[in-house]
Amino acid sequence: KGHEFVLKPVQCPHHTQIYASKIRSYKELPIRYMESDKQYRAELQGAVNGLSRVYAITVEDGHSFCRISQVKDEVKNMCNLIKEFYTRMGLWNNNWVSLSVRDKNHPEKYIGSKKDWGFCEQILQEVSDELGLNAKRCEGEADLYGPNLDFMFEDALGREIQIPTVQLDFSTPKRFELSYINECGEKEIPVMVHRAVLGSYERFLVLLLEQTKGILPLWLSPVQVNIIPVNIKYHDEYCKQLKQKLLEEDIRVEYNDEEISMNKKIRNSNIMKNPYTIIIGDKERDNNLISYRKYVSEESVSMPIKEFVNKIKNEIKER
Repeated sequence: KGHEFVLKPVQCPHHTQIYASKIRSYKELPIRYMESDKQYRAELQGAVNGLSRVYAITVEDGHSFCRISQVKDEVKNMCNLIKEFYTRMGLWNNNWVSLSVRDKNHPEKYIGSKKDWGFCEQILQEVSDELGLNAKRCEGEADLYGPNLDFMFEDALGREIQIPTVQLDFSTPKRFELSYINECGEKEIPVMVHRAVLGSYERFLVLLLEQTKGILPLWLSPVQVNIIPVNIKYHDEYCKQLKQKLLEEDIRVEYNDEEISMNKKIRNSNIMKNPYTIIIGDKERDNNLISYRKYVSEESVSMPIKEFVNKIKNEIKER
């Protein structure tokens, strides 16, 4: 009672207030915050489109408050994190990097001093050179408060979309009067480094599903194993026991006990692009075995349950 709630358009000011909640020492820096939360945008009529542009965005957002001497290492660490993440997702080779800088002909579009902007742009150029990002300099694409390294990808229609980003910001800490105490006991203003790896969860899912055509790797698939009985009447109990064993091994599994034909269940499993479909019949039940098919494969492979579990775990581990 008595509290006023508002819809949050961005997370940056929230993190500045966490930083400003107490006196900070140079020994604490860099201080890093990250959160995944909802943001809300009043998009123009007709601009909303599926998951790629929505009113309520789920954003993974992070900010680092650091000294000038720490800026380059912070940016490099963030870029390396982005590269590792998208490499693991199998998306890294389908991208290019934009060094988004100010439009010098229209300084009124930006906040902050020319000196700060020059320093930030130079730092990002050096990071690009040292990490081999081959960033393309794009004038006029910077944010209000500072230049960016924007990681650009292509969607299924060949359109470019920007998801991960690293942004340097001298202006926001000054406007929010942020400071830390240096070695001499004097106040200094920190640099704020913005970063997003996933960016918008919704847009990231669009990119991932389009690029993989919905065929997710085993470690990422919501259902890793789908169990199908040849005949529910005779194989139901064994299938339930098998499902429980796989769940105990932290394998994501479903058991299809619908009253439909086995062939239709197999088709449905393929439609859902489940990595492994297990077929259980008399032979499997009587010999404590499983028989599986990998997605889009007609080959059936039989093996003991323990061997199958080890196979799944190794495949996940080696992703």
